[in-house]
Amino acid sequence: MEDKIGVALGLNRLGVNYYNLGRADKSVDFHMKNLELSDKENSFAGFYNLGISFRTLKSYEESLQYFQTGLEWAREFKDIESECLSTGQLGVTFMDMGNFDAAMESFKVYFSFIY
Repeated sequence: MEDKIGVALGLNRLGVNYYNLGRADKSVDFHMKNLELSDKENSFAGFYNLGISFRTLKSYEESLQYFQTGLEWAREFKDIESECLSTGQLGVTFMDMGNFDAAMESFKVYFSFIY
């Protein structure tokens, strides 16, 4: 198809649907394809959703990598909402890993956005 961004968005939705069906492994496949077709401006959802899917699969290093990439994207585009979301999800991932010090640092930053 000629509408690469439209196809990328469709792949994102398929990834979300597979995730909601309990198929985080399949979700990763579609979110990776989403990132392959997305331009830089439309890539945050792929980073964010890959972070969630990898965390569900207990692939914590990959999860952290994608949330960190999403955070960098948010800062580059000055997107405060995406920065807040990424920071909060980093905290949740650190918490799931048992790294409570790093989780608290992430949550402090997260709460600075909402208070």
